[in-house]
Amino acid sequence: MPIKSKIIGDRVILESVTEVFNSGDSSIIVPDVAKETGAHLVIAGLGTAKTIPPELKVGMRVWAHPKDARRFTMEGKDFISVKSDAILAYQK
Repeated sequence: MPIKSKIIGDRVILESVTEVFNSGDSSIIVPDVAKETGAHLVIAGLGTAKTIPPELKVGMRVWAHPKDARRFTMEGKDFISVKSDAILAYQK
Protein backbone atom coordinates (compact mmCIF):
# COMPACT_ATOMS: atom_id res chain seq x y z
CA MET A 1 0.00 0.00 0.00
CA PRO A 2 1.55 3.36 -0.98
CA ILE A 3 2.14 5.89 1.76
CA LYS A 4 0.80 9.40 1.40
CA SER A 5 3.85 11.24 2.81
CA LYS A 6 6.59 12.64 0.57
CA ILE A 7 9.91 10.81 0.96
CA ILE A 8 13.07 12.94 0.85
CA GLY A 9 16.47 11.95 -0.55
CA ASP A 10 17.59 8.54 -1.76
CA ARG A 11 15.49 6.59 0.75
CA VAL A 12 13.12 3.79 -0.23
CA ILE A 13 10.27 2.96 2.15
CA LEU A 14 9.46 -0.74 2.29
CA GLU A 15 6.59 -2.69 3.79
CA SER A 16 7.16 -6.25 4.97
CA VAL A 17 5.08 -8.93 3.25
CA THR A 18 4.55 -12.37 4.78
CA GLU A 19 2.36 -14.16 2.28
CA VAL A 20 3.10 -16.61 -0.53
CA PHE A 21 3.00 -15.02 -3.98
CA ASN A 22 1.65 -16.92 -6.95
CA SER A 23 2.49 -15.50 -10.36
CA GLY A 24 1.02 -17.94 -12.84
CA ASP A 25 3.33 -20.89 -13.47
CA SER A 26 5.58 -20.30 -10.46
CA SER A 27 5.20 -19.38 -6.82
CA ILE A 28 7.54 -17.69 -4.40
CA ILE A 29 7.57 -19.46 -1.05
CA VAL A 30 8.59 -17.12 1.74
CA PRO A 31 10.40 -19.10 4.47
CA ASP A 32 9.75 -18.41 8.16
CA VAL A 33 13.18 -16.80 8.58
CA ALA A 34 12.40 -14.31 5.82
CA LYS A 35 9.06 -13.53 7.43
CA GLU A 36 10.76 -12.74 10.72
CA THR A 37 13.47 -10.53 9.24
CA GLY A 38 11.32 -8.87 6.59
CA ALA A 39 13.56 -10.11 3.78
CA HIS A 40 10.66 -10.02 1.32
CA LEU A 41 9.40 -6.49 0.94
CA VAL A 42 7.15 -4.28 -1.17
CA ILE A 43 8.01 -0.67 -2.07
CA ALA A 44 5.60 1.67 -0.30
CA GLY A 45 7.34 4.95 -1.17
CA LEU A 46 10.30 6.35 -3.10
CA GLY A 47 12.44 9.37 -2.30
CA THR A 48 13.06 12.30 -4.59
CA ALA A 49 16.79 11.77 -5.32
CA LYS A 50 17.92 11.20 -8.89
CA THR A 51 20.13 8.30 -7.67
CA ILE A 52 17.08 6.05 -7.21
CA PRO A 53 16.95 3.64 -10.17
CA PRO A 54 14.07 4.65 -12.48
CA GLU A 55 12.90 1.03 -12.83
CA LEU A 56 11.84 0.95 -9.16
CA LYS A 57 8.14 1.68 -8.73
CA VAL A 58 5.76 1.74 -5.78
CA GLY A 59 4.16 -1.69 -5.32
CA MET A 60 7.13 -3.70 -6.67
CA ARG A 61 8.31 -6.72 -4.71
CA VAL A 62 11.97 -6.32 -3.78
CA TRP A 63 14.75 -7.95 -1.79
CA ALA A 64 16.91 -5.61 0.25
CA HIS A 65 20.08 -5.80 2.31
CA PRO A 66 19.48 -4.80 5.95
CA LYS A 67 22.40 -2.32 5.78
CA ASP A 68 21.34 0.95 7.44
CA ALA A 69 17.72 -0.25 7.63
CA ARG A 70 15.54 1.76 9.99
CA ARG A 71 12.19 0.47 11.19
CA PHE A 72 9.41 2.94 11.97
CA THR A 73 5.64 3.25 12.22
CA MET A 74 3.67 5.64 10.02
CA GLU A 75 -0.05 5.86 9.35
CA GLY A 76 -0.57 2.94 11.75
CA LYS A 77 1.68 0.50 9.85
CA ASP A 78 5.26 -0.72 10.28
CA PHE A 79 7.75 0.24 7.57
CA ILE A 80 11.46 -0.10 6.86
CA SER A 81 13.55 2.72 5.40
CA VAL A 82 16.70 1.85 3.40
CA LYS A 83 18.96 3.68 0.98
CA SER A 84 18.24 2.92 -2.66
CA ASP A 85 21.55 1.06 -3.06
CA ALA A 86 20.39 -1.51 -0.47
CA ILE A 87 17.85 -2.91 -2.97
CA LEU A 88 19.38 -6.16 -4.23
CA ALA A 89 16.74 -7.37 -6.67
CA TYR A 90 13.18 -6.73 -7.77
CA GLN A 91 10.38 -8.73 -9.36
CA LYS A 92 8.74 -7.29 -12.47
